[in-house]
Amino acid sequence: MPLEFEGLRLNLARSDLISNRLDYGDILAVVGPSGSGKSQLLSCLAGLRTPLAGSIRYYGQTFSNSRIRRIVR
Repeated sequence: MPLEFEGLRLNLARSDLISNRLDYGDILAVVGPSGSGKSQLLSCLAGLRTPLAGSIRYYGQTFSNSRIRRIVR
């Protein structure tokens, strides 16, 4: 899988863990009410923010946020 994220926890106030796998051609819609963490999720995937828990893998390799930022550029 090109992009996988497992058990992401983005906010101390919420205990939700977010997981998904995206393959070539997949489309992911991030929807929800105001304050539900949509921007936080996208910021974590872009390497702009560090999740409180969980992992982000790109082509099977787990990346720190600094390495994600270099790939995105």
